Amino acid sequence: MKKLFTLVAAAMMLSASAGTVTVFDGNVTNEEIPISSRFMDWAPYTDQVIYSEADLAGLVGKAITSVTYYVANEGGCTLNGGMVGLYIGTTDMTEFPSYGASFVEGLTKVAEMPMTTGVQEIEFVLDEAWTYNGGNIIIQTMIEADGSVYGGQATQFLGKTTDLRTSFYGGTWTQTTAQFGPKTTFTFDGGDEPEVLRGDVNKDGGVNIADVAALIDMLLNNEAMIPEADCDQDGSMNIADAAALVDFLLSGVWE
Repeated sequence: MKKLFTLVAAAMMLSASAGTVTVFDGNVTNEEIPISSRFMDWAPYTDQVIYSEADLAGLVGKAITSVTYYVANEGGCTLNGGMVGLYIGTTDMTEFPSYGASFVEGLTKVAEMPMTTGVQEIEFVLDEAWTYNGGNIIIQTMIEADGSVYGGQATQFLGKTTDLRTSFYGGTWTQTTAQFGPKTTFTFDGGDEPEVLRGDVNKDGGVNIADVAALIDMLLNNEAMIPEADCDQDGSMNIADAAALVDFLLSGVWE
């Protein structure tokens, strides 16, 4: 009889996980937020939007790599040229005051890009990933180099009205609040996650006789399947997996 032995994983392969979270996914339109059409030729016109922690629950601990806004115009964006910067920061506020508002300062610039006519989505790719660690955040767009509006038609952005917070837009001579949240998609890099080690039922980093015992206990207790226990790779967990695991320990090769 062949001697039972322990196989220890020398290294675990890592695979990147990524995803998106979209907020304010509505069908209302607004031409001021997040980037004003009327003042595209007036740098440094600024928009600020508050996103609550509840909106961003799926982003906690994730590294945001891009922020995308959506154009409702049938012909796409009408903003032509002009450089727009994107800034992010945290805040305790849930909405801007209706009167006497002032811009929140101290935000971090994370991206900039020129506006292009005809596109349906405006994606700001961040210079470096920005990790969201919870709480409310403010995202600001600022016109940093003058552009124009193609054909005289305002760009309408898709979003929804909300009474949870107000968006804020204006320049040095005026500040205005509006009940509008622009549809926004945050793309994130979830970081590295360990690949499943086949047969490591007790998840101790190795495959050995202890995993056979753990697998039998799971079967006797009718526990839910875990990927590591699907030793015969048939998509289920049963006594055949225990047999496949024992065969692997005896031969050192998965059948």
